[in-house]
Amino acid sequence: MISLDCKVCGGTAQAVASSAICSYCGAETTVPAPQDERKADLFNRANYRRRRYEFDAALRTYELLIREDDLDPEAHWGAVISRYGVEYIIGAGDDGAA
Repeated sequence: MISLDCKVCGGTAQAVASSAICSYCGAETTVPAPQDERKADLFNRANYRRRRYEFDAALRTYELLIREDDLDPEAHWGAVISRYGVEYIIGAGDDGAA
């Protein structure tokens, strides 16, 4: 079984069909379609670098994934959010606070 890290917090994401639910933060995200452990490792590295605000390094890794599979939407999305420095923010919940 291929292990993927949560795109939001880095926790372990459990795959459920074409999405994954993080066992730590509960975020539900789409899952890339890694064909092997090497590709899954590249996605995990890219996500790790992006979460550490190393956007240029993350972008290089996503671009490598795109060169290997130009039709992978997760690689393209990762490249876009890395190029523009987008980060995921874990919300405070549904307590009505603004």
